[in-house]
Amino acid sequence: MKKKWTIATVLLLAVALLAVGTWAYFSAVGTADNVITMGSVKLALHDEDGAGQPFTTVSAMPGSVVNKLVFVENVGSGAFYTRVKITPEVVAANGELVPLTDRSLLTLDLNDTDWIPGTDGYYYYNGTVDPKAATSKLFNHVTFSKDMGNEYQNATVHIYVTAEAVQTANLEKYAANDVRDVWKHVGTVEASTSSTQIDPIPTP
Repeated sequence: MKKKWTIATVLLLAVALLAVGTWAYFSAVGTADNVITMGSVKLALHDEDGAGQPFTTVSAMPGSVVNKLVFVENVGSGAFYTRVKITPEVVAANGELVPLTDRSLLTLDLNDTDWIPGTDGYYYYNGTVDPKAATSKLFNHVTFSKDMGNEYQNATVHIYVTAEAVQTANLEKYAANDVRDVWKHVGTVEASTSSTQIDPIPTP
């Protein structure tokens, strides 16, 4: 009799475990749209000069054009959507921030064919990026206006670039009309930031 009770107990535990496992599985499926598989999403943010080398520091004069190429490469195992944010910052010789009130003083030749601007300051790549593939360039040059005044003399220009990526799996339906809609349905993302500078802007 004791043996029968033992067998019955084991069977009941097995059934209970099976039930719990099934519940957990369906719960995971039910929230799959918001699950980011970090292991398969990996990006490389490229911030390069005109020779294909990592962008470091160059000197620039008002009216000059600096080569600076920005794009995103998929170095993971899963396709992803990506977006990039560009944040310029001007620092005076004394270390104080100089407001860049007129954005036309520092312009980028943005690729508005493959990249879509968002109201949040990001540029969204209009498509997916497959493993071992890369986006087109977001921009290739930085142009300094001839109209930059004395307040920018001997200043340092920092151009911060942040790229984010999120898997395409289970999110394709959100990109059907506008790829920007994908980011309304995700949480944690794979991100990379590049902090480079153009230093300094000499006195004319």
